[in-house]
Amino acid sequence: MTQPQTPDPQKRVCMNCEHMIWGVALGIGVLCDHPANKKDGKLFKIPYRNYSCEHHQERQPPSQCGRGASDQDLLS
Repeated sequence: MTQPQTPDPQKRVCMNCEHMIWGVALGIGVLCDHPANKKDGKLFKIPYRNYSCEHHQERQPPSQCGRGASDQDLLS
């Protein structure tokens, strides 16, 4: 049995989307928080790792604010 592969970072799939919420450790699965995908106020549950929709938005890298900066850098 082969292990599922992580999708290519350039591929337009939910796993690479800004709106994807990884709630697996909380027991809620993988969800989408895009407003257009909400139904009755509930987040859309992404059915499989290569799923995609028309609301895909490329994930942005995390902000580097404060990482490795000294206190003096943060005060200026």
